[in-house]
Amino acid sequence: EIERFFRFIKQNLNFSHLISRDYNAIKNMAYVMLIAAMFIALYAKLNERNGFKINKLKFLYELEAELVKELIILCKGDPNLLNQYFHAGFGQ
Repeated sequence: EIERFFRFIKQNLNFSHLISRDYNAIKNMAYVMLIAAMFIALYAKLNERNGFKINKLKFLYELEAELVKELIILCKGDPNLLNQYFHAGFGQ
């Protein structure tokens, strides 16, 4: 089971090596990886899509778009001007 878990995070979450050998750091990294995988799985289920890699890319794209829009709003800008750029990317 442990080998399957590490193969999954290496292949699907681009995890290649441990940043630290400290027990708490490794535990925290494992939690972050599990939370990320659960977010992507939840995104796939809510959007009624199968697979993991495409859903990961779509989730990251939509998350980035929302973060940029929030930053524009915080800077008192108009986020609607970005719609043409966001819809041009990633087959939207």
